[in-house]
Amino acid sequence: MRAYSTREVAELLGESPARVRSFARASFISPLKTSGGHYRFSFQDLVMLRAAKGLVEAKLDPRRLWRALRALRRQLPSDR
Repeated sequence: MRAYSTREVAELLGESPARVRSFARASFISPLKTSGGHYRFSFQDLVMLRAAKGLVEAKLDPRRLWRALRALRRQLPSDR
């Protein structure tokens, strides 16, 4: 499984690395953390981040945003 760095994810999503890290800290996703404290994102994390970005841009209220992301997480396979 390929792991993406914070910088790679930020470039793919058109976001700042700080914004990507803030999504990770907010528990939208559960990326791996290296011994040096750097995040490593899976493909599922990328899907979740892209969805979160779209929902935030659509100005969805936080409760509905969390509900939508929980539903998406349940639909994504956890073993890939």
